[in-house]
Amino acid sequence: MPLRIPALLGRLPLPAAVLLLGAVVGCTSPPGARHDTDRTAAQIVHDAQQQALGRTEPIEVRSPVETLRRRLLLDQTLPVASPASFGTRAVPPIRQFPDPEYLAPGGDPPDPAAAPWFARVTAAGLAAAAPASSPPPAAAGEGRGEGMSAPPSPPAPAPSPSAAPPAPVLLSLVDALQIAARNSRSFQTEKEKIFLAALALDLQRDSFRGAWTSALQSSAVADLTSGEQVASLDHSASLGLTQTFKNGISVALGLGFNLVRLMTQGTGSSLGPTGDASVTIPLLRGAGSFDVTEPLTQAERDTIYAMYTFERFKQTFAVDITRSFFAVLEASDAVANAEANYRGLIASTRRVRRLADSGRLPEIQVGQALQDELRARDRWVSALAARAKRNDDLLLLLGLPPDAAVAPDPAELARLNADAARLRAPAAPPGPTPGPDAPVDIAPPDREHRGALELEERAALGLALGHRLDLRVAIGRVDDAQRKVAVAADTLLPDLTLLGSATLGGQTSINAVAEPGPTLSPSRGLYTGVLTFDPGLDRRLEKRDYRTRLIDLEKAARAAQELEDQVKAQVRDTLRTLLSARESLRIQEQARDLARRRVDSTNLFLQAGRAEVRDLLEAQESLVSAENARTAAAVRYRVAELELQRDLGLLEVGATGLHREFDPTAPRLPAPKESAK
Repeated sequence: MPLRIPALLGRLPLPAAVLLLGAVVGCTSPPGARHDTDRTAAQIVHDAQQQALGRTEPIEVRSPVETLRRRLLLDQTLPVASPASFGTRAVPPIRQFPDPEYLAPGGDPPDPAAAPWFARVTAAGLAAAAPASSPPPAAAGEGRGEGMSAPPSPPAPAPSPSAAPPAPVLLSLVDALQIAARNSRSFQTEKEKIFLAALALDLQRDSFRGAWTSALQSSAVADLTSGEQVASLDHSASLGLTQTFKNGISVALGLGFNLVRLMTQGTGSSLGPTGDASVTIPLLRGAGSFDVTEPLTQAERDTIYAMYTFERFKQTFAVDITRSFFAVLEASDAVANAEANYRGLIASTRRVRRLADSGRLPEIQVGQALQDELRARDRWVSALAARAKRNDDLLLLLGLPPDAAVAPDPAELARLNADAARLRAPAAPPGPTPGPDAPVDIAPPDREHRGALELEERAALGLALGHRLDLRVAIGRVDDAQRKVAVAADTLLPDLTLLGSATLGGQTSINAVAEPGPTLSPSRGLYTGVLTFDPGLDRRLEKRDYRTRLIDLEKAARAAQELEDQVKAQVRDTLRTLLSARESLRIQEQARDLARRRVDSTNLFLQAGRAEVRDLLEAQESLVSAENARTAAAVRYRVAELELQRDLGLLEVGATGLHREFDPTAPRLPAPKESAK
C-alpha cells in the first residue's frame, strides 16, 4: 500500500504534522548526499578545466571495479594480506556502514577509454581469459560485532604455483601509461585533491547563498506550585533565513509561532506568531566586496591552482613512467649483453684450455681466461638482480603488485633504437692521417644534425616561462599575497556599523490563553535603528597580522623568483643532456663497431698465435661496455626529449595517461589563461 504523505499529514495535529514534514524534507540519505556532492564537484571541475586549460576531460575519483591489479592477483594466484588488496569493493562492510551501495561490487559503467587496452593486455598475457573469481570471503562476523572487534584475519594463502613460472604479461609503453592512469595510487590521490578543492570552493560559495534554519519543539508542563494542577502543551516552530551579500550587507529574516494548549481548568489555546527582520550594514571595516569575498576568491583560485598542479603532475608522471619503463629495457639489454659475454668467455676459456694443452699457450693465460669468465658470471648475476629491481620499481609506479609476472615488451627497445638511427652522424670521407706534429683541432659538438627538440636556448626559455603551470601558480601566489595585505589593512580601520531591525508579534503563555494573542500587524511592531562606532583603540593583533602579510608577500615573490630560475636551469640542463646524449650515442655506435671488429680480429690472431688471451679479453670487455653505453645513450636521449617537453610545460597528457608530444615545427601554442582574479 503506497504511503500518502498529504493524507497522513491531514490526520495529524498541527505540531506533529510539522515535525513529520520537517523530518521528511530535511533528512538526506548517505547515497543521496554522495551523489549530490559528486554532481556539484563535477560541475565545478568542468568549469575550472575550461577556464584554466581551455579544454575539459572527465576526472573520476572513485576507484574502478575491475583493475589490472585485481586480475593479476586472482589469475596469477598471488598472495595477499587482506580483502582490501582487491579494492574497497571487496572489503566486507561493517554493520554500521551507512552506504552499502558504495561498496557494491558492480554497478559502474565500463570505461570506454580503458576497455581496449585492458582487454588486449589481459587476453594476451593472463593465463585465464574467463572472468576472475571473487576474492576470498571474510569469516562470518569479522569486523561487524558490537564494540571493539578484531581486525579481519588474512585470507588463506594462495595455492602453490606450478614449477614453471607463468609467462609475463608484456606491456607496451602506451599500455604502461594507461595502466598507470587507472591503477597508480599517486595518480588517484592527485585526482582526489582536485575533488577536495572543488568541495572547498562550493563551501565558500555557500556563504553567499541563503542559509535556512529551522527548529521544532514540543514541551509538556505540569504546574503544581499553586496547589492546583495546571497542565499545558507548548508547541513552537521557527523558520529563519540569513543572507550575506558580497558587499558585506547581511540580512536575517525569521518567522515563528508557539501554540499553548491548556489541558486542565477547561481546554483553551493561544497562538503566538512572531516575525523579525534585521539588516547589518558595515560602513568602514569589512565593507565592500573586495574584503568580503576574499575567501571565495581564494577558493576559486585554489581550484584553478589544483587544475594546474594536476596537469603538471601528469606531465611529470608520464616522464617518470617512461623513464622507469626504458630503465627496465635497458637493464634487460645489459642482461643480454652480459649473458652473451659470459657465453663467449666460456667458449674462449675452452679454446685457450685446448691451446695450452697442446703447448701453444702458457698456463698463465688459462688462469687469466678463467678469472675473466668468473667476473663475467658475476656481472651477469648482478645484471639479473638489477633488472628484477627495476621491474619491481616500475610495477610499484604503475600500481601493480611487484611479484606479478609483468614486464615491458622488448620490441619497444628495438623501436627506440630504430628511432635513434636518425641521429647517426654522416660518415666522414676517408682522408690522409695527419702527422704527429700537425696541429690538433677539436671540433665542438655538431648542431647541424641535431634532433627536432634541440631548440635554441633563448627560444626554449621563452616557451617554458610562458607555459609552465607550476610557475603560473607561483606567480598567482604573489597576487594572492597582495590581496591578503589589502584585507589585513582593512582590519586596521574603525568599526562603523548600521543595524536596523523590526519585530512583529510575540510569544504567548499559559496566562494568555483567555486573552487575545499577539498578531503580525505592522502597526504594532517594534522597530530599532542602531549606529555603532568602535574606534579600535587596541589593534595590536591586527597590526601584527598586517606586518605578517607583508612578509608573506616578500616570501611569495622570492618563491616565484626561485622557481623561475629553477625553470631556466632545468631547461638549460635538459638541452645539455640532449646534446651530450646525442654525441654519446654517436660515439658509442662507433665504439661498438670498432669493438666488434677488434674481437673478430683478435680471435683470428689468437688462433694464429699472434695475440695473447689478454688481448681477446680486453676486446670482449670493450664490446660489452660499448653495447651497454650505446643503449644507455639512446634511452637517455629519448627520456631527455620528454623531460624537455615537461620542463617547457608543453607535454599534454590526458586523463587516460596518453600524451601528445610537442611539435616544434607546428605553430606556437598560446600560453595558459590567467587564473581568475
